[in-house]
Amino acid sequence: MRSPLFRIGILVILAYLSACSSEPSPTAGRNAASTKAPPTPAMPAPRLPNTAASSIPMRARSSVRQETIPLATARATEKITQTQPAEESVIPSLAPPNPAPGGSGSPDEVDAIRLMAKEYWAALNDYDAHRALPMLEPGYRAEEEEQIRKDIGRMKIFRVKLGVSEDTPPTLNEDGDYETYINLETPIDTRRVLMRFSHINNQWLITYSDEVE
Repeated sequence: MRSPLFRIGILVILAYLSACSSEPSPTAGRNAASTKAPPTPAMPAPRLPNTAASSIPMRARSSVRQETIPLATARATEKITQTQPAEESVIPSLAPPNPAPGGSGSPDEVDAIRLMAKEYWAALNDYDAHRALPMLEPGYRAEEEEQIRKDIGRMKIFRVKLGVSEDTPPTLNEDGDYETYINLETPIDTRRVLMRFSHINNQWLITYSDEVE
Protein backbone atom coordinates (compact mmCIF):
# COMPACT_ATOMS: atom_id res chain seq x y z
CA MET A 1 0.00 0.00 0.00
CA ARG A 2 1.40 3.39 -1.05
CA SER A 3 2.09 6.07 1.56
CA PRO A 4 0.22 9.47 1.77
CA LEU A 5 3.45 11.30 0.86
CA PHE A 6 3.56 9.44 -2.47
CA ARG A 7 -0.02 10.54 -3.28
CA ILE A 8 0.83 14.18 -2.43
CA GLY A 9 3.79 14.06 -4.88
CA ILE A 10 1.50 12.83 -7.68
CA LEU A 11 -0.93 15.71 -7.04
CA VAL A 12 1.90 18.28 -7.22
CA ILE A 13 3.06 16.95 -10.59
CA LEU A 14 -0.49 17.01 -12.01
CA ALA A 15 -1.00 20.61 -10.83
CA TYR A 16 2.26 21.68 -12.51
CA LEU A 17 1.33 20.06 -15.84
CA SER A 18 -2.10 21.71 -15.72
CA ALA A 19 -0.52 25.12 -15.24
CA CYS A 20 1.83 24.64 -18.22
CA SER A 21 -1.01 23.61 -20.56
CA SER A 22 -2.97 26.82 -19.81
CA GLU A 23 -0.28 29.18 -21.38
CA PRO A 24 -1.30 30.85 -24.83
CA SER A 25 0.03 29.29 -28.05
CA PRO A 26 2.74 31.33 -29.90
CA THR A 27 0.67 31.07 -33.14
CA ALA A 28 -2.29 32.92 -31.62
CA GLY A 29 -3.53 36.18 -33.21
CA ARG A 30 -0.52 38.49 -33.46
CA ASN A 31 -2.68 41.57 -33.89
CA ALA A 32 -4.23 41.05 -30.53
CA ALA A 33 -0.87 40.51 -28.86
CA SER A 34 -0.24 44.26 -28.56
CA THR A 35 -3.58 44.95 -26.84
CA LYS A 36 -3.86 41.74 -24.77
CA ALA A 37 -2.72 41.83 -21.17
CA PRO A 38 0.19 39.61 -20.32
CA PRO A 39 -0.92 36.18 -19.16
CA THR A 40 -1.31 35.74 -15.44
CA PRO A 41 1.41 33.47 -14.15
CA ALA A 42 0.16 30.17 -12.80
CA MET A 43 0.11 29.72 -9.04
CA PRO A 44 3.10 27.77 -7.90
CA ALA A 45 2.42 24.22 -6.95
CA PRO A 46 2.43 23.44 -3.19
CA ARG A 47 5.78 22.30 -1.99
CA LEU A 48 6.03 18.75 -0.84
CA PRO A 49 8.02 19.48 2.33
CA ASN A 50 5.46 22.05 3.57
CA THR A 51 2.52 19.69 2.91
CA ALA A 52 4.22 16.77 4.58
CA ALA A 53 5.31 18.88 7.50
CA SER A 54 1.80 20.27 8.04
CA SER A 55 0.34 16.76 8.29
CA ILE A 56 2.79 15.70 10.98
CA PRO A 57 1.51 18.04 13.75
CA MET A 58 -2.08 16.96 13.04
CA ARG A 59 -1.14 13.34 13.50
CA ALA A 60 0.85 14.16 16.59
CA ARG A 61 -2.05 16.05 18.12
CA SER A 62 -4.41 13.21 17.25
CA SER A 63 -2.15 10.58 18.81
CA VAL A 64 -1.73 12.66 21.98
CA ARG A 65 -5.47 13.02 22.31
CA GLN A 66 -6.00 9.26 21.96
CA GLU A 67 -3.38 8.46 24.63
CA THR A 68 -4.60 11.09 27.09
CA ILE A 69 -8.15 9.76 27.46
CA PRO A 70 -7.22 6.25 28.62
CA LEU A 71 -4.59 7.72 30.96
CA ALA A 72 -7.10 10.04 32.59
CA THR A 73 -9.60 7.22 32.92
CA ALA A 74 -6.99 4.99 34.54
CA ARG A 75 -6.05 7.71 37.05
CA ALA A 76 -9.70 8.31 37.94
CA THR A 77 -10.27 4.59 38.41
CA GLU A 78 -7.20 4.32 40.61
CA LYS A 79 -8.38 7.26 42.73
CA ILE A 80 -11.83 5.72 43.24
CA THR A 81 -10.27 2.35 44.13
CA GLN A 82 -8.05 3.94 46.77
CA THR A 83 -10.95 5.77 48.43
CA GLN A 84 -13.16 2.66 48.68
CA PRO A 85 -12.38 0.10 51.41
CA ALA A 86 -11.25 -3.27 50.11
CA GLU A 87 -13.79 -6.06 50.56
CA GLU A 88 -12.71 -8.91 52.77
CA SER A 89 -12.33 -12.16 50.84
CA VAL A 90 -14.10 -15.11 52.35
CA ILE A 91 -12.32 -18.42 51.73
CA PRO A 92 -14.55 -21.39 52.44
CA SER A 93 -13.06 -23.99 54.74
CA LEU A 94 -12.30 -27.29 53.09
CA ALA A 95 -12.79 -29.21 56.33
CA PRO A 96 -16.40 -29.89 57.40
CA PRO A 97 -17.53 -28.30 60.71
CA ASN A 98 -17.32 -30.46 63.81
CA PRO A 99 -20.76 -32.03 64.24
CA ALA A 100 -22.41 -32.18 67.63
CA PRO A 101 -22.37 -35.50 69.54
CA GLY A 102 -25.16 -37.79 68.44
CA GLY A 103 -25.18 -36.26 64.97
CA SER A 104 -24.80 -38.16 61.75
CA GLY A 105 -21.37 -36.67 61.03
CA SER A 106 -20.02 -35.76 57.62
CA PRO A 107 -21.16 -37.89 54.65
CA ASP A 108 -17.57 -38.75 53.72
CA GLU A 109 -16.78 -40.02 57.22
CA VAL A 110 -19.98 -42.01 57.42
CA ASP A 111 -19.17 -43.66 54.08
CA ALA A 112 -15.64 -44.46 55.33
CA ILE A 113 -17.02 -46.10 58.49
CA ARG A 114 -19.52 -48.17 56.54
CA LEU A 115 -16.82 -49.32 54.14
CA MET A 116 -14.50 -50.35 56.97
CA ALA A 117 -17.23 -52.33 58.74
CA LYS A 118 -18.06 -54.08 55.48
CA GLU A 119 -14.41 -54.91 54.79
CA TYR A 120 -13.85 -56.18 58.33
CA TRP A 121 -16.69 -58.71 58.23
CA ALA A 122 -15.80 -59.68 54.66
CA ALA A 123 -12.29 -60.56 55.88
CA LEU A 124 -13.77 -62.71 58.66
CA ASN A 125 -16.02 -64.50 56.17
CA ASP A 126 -12.92 -65.15 54.03
CA TYR A 127 -11.17 -66.56 57.13
CA ASP A 128 -8.42 -63.99 56.57
CA ALA A 129 -7.03 -62.80 59.92
CA HIS A 130 -4.14 -60.99 58.23
CA ARG A 131 -6.62 -58.74 56.47
CA ALA A 132 -8.95 -58.20 59.43
CA LEU A 133 -6.49 -57.51 62.28
CA PRO A 134 -4.83 -54.36 60.78
CA MET A 135 -8.25 -52.65 60.94
CA LEU A 136 -8.15 -52.80 64.76
CA GLU A 137 -6.65 -50.12 66.99
CA PRO A 138 -3.26 -51.42 68.27
CA GLY A 139 -4.32 -51.66 71.93
CA TYR A 140 -7.62 -53.33 71.07
CA ARG A 141 -5.85 -55.69 68.69
CA ALA A 142 -3.45 -56.78 71.43
CA GLU A 143 -6.40 -57.73 73.63
CA GLU A 144 -8.54 -59.50 71.02
CA GLU A 145 -6.15 -60.96 68.44
CA GLU A 146 -5.90 -64.40 70.02
CA GLN A 147 -9.67 -64.77 70.38
CA ILE A 148 -10.32 -63.48 66.86
CA ARG A 149 -7.92 -66.03 65.40
CA LYS A 150 -9.69 -68.82 67.31
CA ASP A 151 -13.12 -67.66 66.08
CA ILE A 152 -11.86 -67.56 62.49
CA GLY A 153 -10.47 -71.07 62.89
CA ARG A 154 -13.86 -72.42 64.05
CA MET A 155 -15.68 -70.65 61.24
CA LYS A 156 -13.31 -72.17 58.73
CA ILE A 157 -13.70 -75.70 60.15
CA PHE A 158 -17.51 -75.57 59.96
CA ARG A 159 -17.52 -73.41 56.83
CA VAL A 160 -19.66 -70.78 58.48
CA LYS A 161 -20.55 -67.59 56.62
CA LEU A 162 -22.08 -64.67 58.53
CA GLY A 163 -24.82 -62.54 57.05
CA VAL A 164 -24.06 -58.87 57.71
CA SER A 165 -26.49 -55.93 57.56
CA GLU A 166 -26.55 -52.46 59.04
CA ASP A 167 -28.99 -51.98 61.92
CA THR A 168 -28.28 -48.27 62.62
CA PRO A 169 -26.19 -45.82 60.56
CA PRO A 170 -22.87 -44.58 61.97
CA THR A 171 -23.36 -41.72 64.45
CA LEU A 172 -21.03 -39.68 66.66
CA ASN A 173 -20.90 -40.31 70.38
CA GLU A 174 -19.82 -37.92 73.15
CA ASP A 175 -16.15 -38.82 72.65
CA GLY A 176 -16.23 -37.93 68.97
CA ASP A 177 -16.06 -41.57 67.89
CA TYR A 178 -18.47 -43.26 65.52
CA GLU A 179 -20.80 -46.03 66.60
CA THR A 180 -22.87 -48.36 64.49
CA TYR A 181 -24.96 -51.45 65.17
CA ILE A 182 -24.60 -54.49 62.91
CA ASN A 183 -26.96 -57.44 62.55
CA LEU A 184 -25.11 -60.76 62.22
CA GLU A 185 -27.02 -63.75 60.88
CA THR A 186 -25.51 -67.05 62.06
CA PRO A 187 -26.74 -70.53 61.09
CA ILE A 188 -28.87 -70.67 64.25
CA ASP A 189 -29.84 -67.08 65.11
CA THR A 190 -29.33 -63.33 64.53
CA ARG A 191 -27.13 -61.30 66.84
CA ARG A 192 -26.69 -57.57 67.31
CA VAL A 193 -23.13 -56.24 67.45
CA LEU A 194 -21.95 -52.77 68.47
CA MET A 195 -18.89 -51.41 66.70
CA ARG A 196 -16.91 -48.27 67.56
CA PHE A 197 -14.43 -46.43 65.34
CA SER A 198 -11.83 -43.81 66.32
CA HIS A 199 -9.79 -41.51 64.10
CA ILE A 200 -6.15 -42.33 64.93
CA ASN A 201 -3.06 -41.28 62.95
CA ASN A 202 -5.17 -39.95 60.07
CA GLN A 203 -7.14 -43.18 59.69
CA TRP A 204 -10.24 -44.79 61.12
CA LEU A 205 -9.65 -47.89 63.27
CA ILE A 206 -11.99 -50.27 65.12
CA THR A 207 -11.78 -49.83 68.89
CA TYR A 208 -14.67 -52.09 69.92
CA SER A 209 -16.76 -54.87 68.41
CA ASP A 210 -18.95 -57.07 70.59
CA GLU A 211 -22.42 -58.50 70.93
CA VAL A 212 -25.03 -56.44 72.81
CA GLU A 213 -28.50 -57.21 74.08
